[in-house]
Parts: sequence; structure tokens; C-alpha cells
Amino acid sequence: MAKIGRPPILDKAMKRDILATVREGQSVRLAARQLGCDEGTIRYAAKNDAKFGEALDRARGRHSATKRGGKSRQSRGRSPAKSSQRSGKSAAKSHKRSGKSAAKPRRPPAKSRR
Repeated sequence: MAKIGRPPILDKAMKRDILATVREGQSVRLAARQLGCDEGTIRYAAKNDAKFGEALDRARGRHSATKRGGKSRQSRGRSPAKSSQRSGKSAAKSHKRSGKSAAKPRRPPAKSRR
């Protein structure tokens, strides 16, 4: 049975070209420009095709979290004591950033012109 939907833009040859370009130290953006596609197309393909995504990470020189000692990107470089103990000032700033501030005052209704 034939597949329904749009055919993929990146075929095997294009993926090989992307990997070769990235292995040379060039960016994904440059590889996309050389192939005439969008950078997001390559990132989408890497996200949905596990083998291509892993190959792209290896070409960039990145390794999986288990090869880095099991630390995720968020936990690297921050000690547990520093992350759990926040001063009142920084905790207030993070509260403002999260959008959970007090309700905004409402504007009075506009006056009608007669």
C-alpha cells in the first residue's frame, strides 16, 4: 500500500551530504543553504529519524547523556546546594518571569461619544 501524504524532502543522499558538511565543522544552517532547504527541515528530520539524529550529533561531536557521565544539560555546572538555595531576591525574579504575578488592574470602560 502506498504511503499517503507529502514525500520527505531529505533523501538518503541529502542526509549523507548534510552529515559530511557538519563533520567538516560547518553549521547545520550552512548545510541547509548548500542543499537549498530550510534549517528547520534538517532539525525536523533529525528529531523524527533517530538514526539520522544520532549521526548528526556524532558529526557535531556531541555524545549522548550516558557517555557524558549521566548528567543532563540542565544539571551540568550547577551544584545541588546552589540550585536549591535561592535568595529571596532571585526567587522573586523567577516568580515574575513565570507570569504568576498579581492580577493586573482593569482599564475602565471607554466613554461613548454622543
